[in-house]
Parts: sequence; C-alpha cells; structure tokens
Amino acid sequence: MKLTINVRYTSGEEVAVTPILSDQVAFERTARLRDWGTATDSPLTFAAFLAWKALQRTGQTEYSFEEFLESVEALSQSGGETGLNPTGATPVE
Repeated sequence: MKLTINVRYTSGEEVAVTPILSDQVAFERTARLRDWGTATDSPLTFAAFLAWKALQRTGQTEYSFEEFLESVEALSQSGGETGLNPTGATPVE
C-alpha cells in the first residue's frame, strides 16, 4: 500500500503527495549532514521532509525546506505499511 501525505498549507490549500524511495534516501542523507537523527528520533522532521521532497520532485513546490515548514499548518497520512510516524502518534501535526 502506498503512503500518501496530506499537506494543509496556512493558506487553506490542501495537496496530497506520495513519497518514493528517493525521497526517503534524501532524508537519510540530509539527516546525517544536519545531525537530525533518525526518522524515529525526529518524526515530525521526517514527515515534513518526505512531503517537501516529494512535492519538490513532482514540481509542486519551489520552497526551500525551511520555507515549506513555515507555510504548512498540518500534515496527515493515509496508507503505507510503516507510516510516517514511527512513534505511533497520529495524526502528524
């Protein structure tokens, strides 16, 4: 089952995006460089990064990661075997 991340912007706009393996690998590489820890250590950062990277990859945002964080009101997920939030708390907001 595919993981879908639902993004609700502060403007009220809502979009859904599906991360792929390259988005997850990008998180791992960036997390190592920025000392963020693992997805389990930083579940909100993990969820936000996956959403941002997938939106960037699909041409749906030109924001930097920091700009993206400032523009998002909430994230939630649907589908996915492992899900976004390795801590088990739902939704990710």
